[in-house]
Formats: sequence, C-alpha cells, structure tokens
Amino acid sequence: MTETISKLFWIARYTFLEISKSRLIYAIFMLGFFIWLVAYVAAEFTYGVPERVSLDFGMGMLSLSSLGVSIFLGSTLIYKEIENRTVYIVLTKPTSRSTFLMGKILGLIAVIILNTAILGFFTLSCYFFQGGQWNSMAVWAIAFTIIESVAVLMAVIFFSLLTNPILTALYGIGFAVVAHALNEINQLFFVRENPLLQIFLGFLGYIIPNLSAMNLRSYLLYENAIEFEKLAMAAGSVCVYTFAMALLCCFIFSKKQFE
Repeated sequence: MTETISKLFWIARYTFLEISKSRLIYAIFMLGFFIWLVAYVAAEFTYGVPERVSLDFGMGMLSLSSLGVSIFLGSTLIYKEIENRTVYIVLTKPTSRSTFLMGKILGLIAVIILNTAILGFFTLSCYFFQGGQWNSMAVWAIAFTIIESVAVLMAVIFFSLLTNPILTALYGIGFAVVAHALNEINQLFFVRENPLLQIFLGFLGYIIPNLSAMNLRSYLLYENAIEFEKLAMAAGSVCVYTFAMALLCCFIFSKKQFE
C-alpha cells in the first residue's frame, strides 16, 4: 500500500513538474495581468461599481481558464504518453495501470489548482484594491471552480481513452456546454411540451452532472445568501460523479490494448 502511494505521488509530481516547465505558467501570469488591466479600465470608465465589474470578469476568466486546462491538457494527457511510449517504461517498474492513470490525473489536478489559485489572487486583489468588501462566498466560488474543472477533466480523460485528442477536445467542450445548460434547457417551453425529449433529457441528467449549480458568481456579485445544504448537495453530487468516472476510466485503461 505504501509503495503504491509512493508511486502515485511520484507520477503526480513528475506530471505537475513537466507541465509547469512549459509556457503554461507564463500564460497564467499574463492572463492575471490582463485581469488587472481590465480592472483598471473598468475603474476608469465604469460609474458606480467598478469592483463588481472586475470581480465578474476575473471570476469568468478564472473559470474559463480552468476549464481550458482541463479540456486541452486532459485531451493529450494519456495520448502523449502512449505516443512517446513512456507508458511502457513506467508500467514495467512494475506499476499498475490504475496507479499510473491516477498519478497523471492528480498531477494535472495540481496544475488546475495552481491555475485557479494564481488567477484567484489576481482577481481578488483587483476587487479589494477597488474598494470591494470581503465576502466568504468568494472562497466557495473559487473552490467550486476547481471541483467543476476536475469533473470536466474526468469526462475528458474518459473520452481520451476512446478516441484521438482532437475529438476528445471537441467532446470535452460539448460536455461542458451541455452540463452547464442542461438545467436551463429543461425549462424551455418546447421541451415541456415534448414528452420524449423530456425523457431523453431526464436520462442525460443521470449521466451528466449539473455544473450550473457550481456557478456561484451571481451569489457572489449580488451578495445573496445561499444555504449550506444547497452548497453541500451541489458539491457532493459532482464529487460522486467524479469518483465514479475515475473508477470507470481506471477500468477502461486496465483493459486498453497499446499498439
């Protein structure tokens, strides 16, 4: 057990360092400075609530960048190891396929957390500099962004085990869009008037998490209260989905034939 955890940590650390050495970290800081620039422009040209404008923009960019890391880096995370044949070297240590896969995923999750933390710092620093008041909902919003991104990452890993990186990225984008919009689609008039479509969307609701519940920006911006039970239920359902997808990905990877 200890040896397995040690191998898991080693693979996760290697993956994190490998990605960190790329230009991704520089891009994250550049995006952070861009948030500062937009916040300054908002302060100059927005009357009344520039801090709210900068917070809205910063949280939006934070969410999009985290999803981008999940989709575009996740789509090549395993494929690149197979193409470079490094997976064969690692698996002859011996290291189980599940340990290798989860180590790679944990390494990328660490990158997602780093990305969210850096952009969260830039966003909140702009907000406070412009006179914004502390709101504990900001911490929840950032934490939920990480949970949301990890859920999308697991779906992307699932697709990457079945197809090529280009299709994986497209499927990942489609998954993220549908998971955010599914709840609103169910409220449309033509959906409520179509029983077959309701059944189909109800089925999708069981296999796709409701990521719109993870978006707390409106609560944060307008300082609305939200019950802790609602927060726990939203996070819990997405975490259960993420865990189930992790098990499914490990099973598929254990059966995958390398060519």
